Amino acid sequence: MTGWLSAHQIKVKGVVAGSGFASKDILKQFDLLGIKYVAILKADSSASQKMLAKYASAIRGRYEYALDVFSDGKKPAEIGHRPEKLFLENDNVVYGIAAEKKIKLFSDHSYEAYVSLLFDGSKAEERRQNWFMKISNAALNLQSQIDAGKNDASAPPEFENYLEIRDIDGEKVAAVKQEQVQIRGDSLGFSALASSDRMGASEANRIHALRKSEEECFVTAQKLLRYRKNRVCADSGSGIVTRLAIAFIASIIRSELAKAAKACSQATDNIIRELNFITIHADSSDRYFACHAESESQKLFLRECGVVPSDLDRIAEAENARRNCKEPDLFHKFPHREETV
Repeated sequence: MTGWLSAHQIKVKGVVAGSGFASKDILKQFDLLGIKYVAILKADSSASQKMLAKYASAIRGRYEYALDVFSDGKKPAEIGHRPEKLFLENDNVVYGIAAEKKIKLFSDHSYEAYVSLLFDGSKAEERRQNWFMKISNAALNLQSQIDAGKNDASAPPEFENYLEIRDIDGEKVAAVKQEQVQIRGDSLGFSALASSDRMGASEANRIHALRKSEEECFVTAQKLLRYRKNRVCADSGSGIVTRLAIAFIASIIRSELAKAAKACSQATDNIIRELNFITIHADSSDRYFACHAESESQKLFLRECGVVPSDLDRIAEAENARRNCKEPDLFHKFPHREETV
């Protein structure tokens, strides 16, 4: 997708990738395309384990490593030297540190990148309790299998490194490997972010937080844009790519409309329906003109999108000029607006 966008002169500032896409092949492809990225690594990756071993105890709950609204300590001029840290109301404090040099991300490959380790204390305790409950339930389930006389009694794959069957006084018993369980529990709340560029933990965390917008766009594509199945000709190599590209761009446009609607305290779907009533008509001489009957809510929303009512007149005139050309431009461009002082 990023390659397709770049090939069509659509600038890609960077990619925020989930752990499922943080593989050596995909990250190397980003490098080949010259695309910057921030990707969350899997907890069992080599880089995650190295960062945990080196920095976990140092940053956990330590004020000096708390990431605030300033990006890597760069404070706006009006704030000056105080306060040292600034947190917004209801902020979820995250702690972090960035490695000074690139480190190896995967045990089976030499690929390297910059890595930041983050710790979210508010989520750590909840995850640890859930983890202990899952282990306890898995141990009880394993014991039930043993008591039922199952010869192939075993723990689910996700728990096989934390549970075992022991022979105690001639009786088989499901046992918890407490040390391994505790190590896993203590690692919860930590996450490692790999980045193509060197940056502080605060900047890496800020960029990764943009993934929330990505997930909202995905929900939009799935539900609001009815993007569930691809029906294209299998013989057309570009068909699927084109379908994905259109849905991708449409989801971005809707995301921008949603942000504008939120700024105007309006529901996205409602204001989009209202915009359907803003039209440009053709008169008897086949010339286009704008019908100005915009409501205050429509004007407010358009202004938030950078559009004023007079722009509709310019769009109509631009379309008239385009239709009168012998070789009209296939691309519609937003007409230039003369700025007045």
